[in-house]
Amino acid sequence: MKKIYIILFLSCLSASGFTQNLVPNPGFEDFTSCPNDHCQIYKATGWKSLSFTPDYFNACDPLDLSVPSNMFGFQNAQTGNAYAGIGSDVGVYGSYRDYIGTHLITPLDIGKKYYINFKVSLANGSHYAINKIGAQLSTISYEIIPYDCNNQVANFIPNNHAQVYNNSIISDTLNWTTIQGSFIADSVYQYLMIGNFFSDDSTMHVNTNLSGNIYGSYYYIDDVYLGTDSISAFSEYNSLSQQITIYPNPTTGKLIVSCNENNETYEYRVYSIYGNNICKGTLNSNESVIYLYDILQGTYYIQLISKNKIYIKKIIKTN
Repeated sequence: MKKIYIILFLSCLSASGFTQNLVPNPGFEDFTSCPNDHCQIYKATGWKSLSFTPDYFNACDPLDLSVPSNMFGFQNAQTGNAYAGIGSDVGVYGSYRDYIGTHLITPLDIGKKYYINFKVSLANGSHYAINKIGAQLSTISYEIIPYDCNNQVANFIPNNHAQVYNNSIISDTLNWTTIQGSFIADSVYQYLMIGNFFSDDSTMHVNTNLSGNIYGSYYYIDDVYLGTDSISAFSEYNSLSQQITIYPNPTTGKLIVSCNENNETYEYRVYSIYGNNICKGTLNSNESVIYLYDILQGTYYIQLISKNKIYIKKIIKTN
């Protein structure tokens, strides 16, 4: 059967289906310079150390702080070429917590519901894995100023509270695990922190690799989202997965959307990883072509909606 393609030309729009991600540099892709030593999270634009020695990993470093291979293990970035790293020792060898934090793009509104999700993966070299990794909001900054890697200061200590955290032990070193949840803002929060906010007695651990080079647990962090949309800019949702095929992915600019149902109309929107709407349109054919030649290379999300069903897929635009 001959395929009929409907060609769709993009138009840039200010309308949005996703709300803005309030986390600046959520994938740690923007940086001031390549990391060349441990505890350099401050090189990821907008991110700071709140306690001890959190790290920054980027493919631009050819040695120990690279992506995917680095001093603590091997892991591809969830998106892009960078991620953060935090360590914790919950009383096994000692007691310490790494925390990273950032100043939100805008303060939260009291009484409004917000959603948080981010990706974590246990580093191969960790002696053990833990639970209670999460995100806490604050009205004040705990940034260590001036920051000195050799002076391991803890400006924030565990207080057995986090707006969102994971109760199960995360021991997966191959895949990224999503930590997610929601909360009602009870203060005008301006700062987001990530780490383990619970005491040693309140945190569980399990041995994973006692021959590893990390005397504790160590987690890579990527793709941090905070906003008012329950389906964030980083979440793929597949209620239409049996009906939709999108290819090629990665794409240099020509994206084909194949829909299995006849006479079905889909609204589509393309978003940046920050949740900004790049373009939108309507698909009313079984085979449609969307041209993305005019957008920059990088990671995007395409959302399709039909009859109260939603399909969200990550797409990669290359040169």
